[in-house]
Amino acid sequence: MANICYFEIPVNDIARAQAFYAQLFDWRFEKMPGTAPEFDYWSVDTGTPNEPGVAFGGMMKRQAPGHQVTQYVSVTSLDRSLEKAQSLGATVLVPRTAVSGKGFFAICRDLDGNPFGLWECDMSAE
Repeated sequence: MANICYFEIPVNDIARAQAFYAQLFDWRFEKMPGTAPEFDYWSVDTGTPNEPGVAFGGMMKRQAPGHQVTQYVSVTSLDRSLEKAQSLGATVLVPRTAVSGKGFFAICRDLDGNPFGLWECDMSAE
């Protein structure tokens, strides 16, 4: 079974959103090195790997109106999963993209217009 492994929260005001989630859930935030200032990407630490339901995430400045929270599902083969998603009617919004030294992702839209991400871990990604 594929599991949700990551999430991204787009926000209008980074500082306000971080204060909200830190106070509500005790989440911690760290600016991702090497990201462009206009992208303003932050990692979200939601707990320790020993806690049930823990997922790591990201927070970014909203890129466009309608930019929604995206959950990423860990898959063993991004290419096969993309092919299967498309055969079932999904639309690819962001094609296979490398995250250097970490893996590959793609973002799709399901039949009801909801975004979801696919993630393949691969430390040799460039």
